[in-house]
Amino acid sequence: MKLVQKFEWGEVLWLHEPENSSERLSAGLVKFFPGSRQGQHLHFGEEQILFALSGRGIHRLNGKEEVISEGMLIHCLLFPSTR
Repeated sequence: MKLVQKFEWGEVLWLHEPENSSERLSAGLVKFFPGSRQGQHLHFGEEQILFALSGRGIHRLNGKEEVISEGMLIHCLLFPSTR
């Protein structure tokens, strides 16, 4: 059974999580609720690839703001500050 994490801003359905500390890849489907926003946070020791399935929003990475919409891909390197 897949783990679903629920937050004030949305939810994450985890498709794959590392089984041990030597693995660095996790994968999940993230759903943002309309009009919501996720607070600034850091990703430690892992890269992140974002692919927008639908909708539109604003992604901030290390202080740079970018509009993200359906079909767009964003690659976040190690240790970014995102929100």
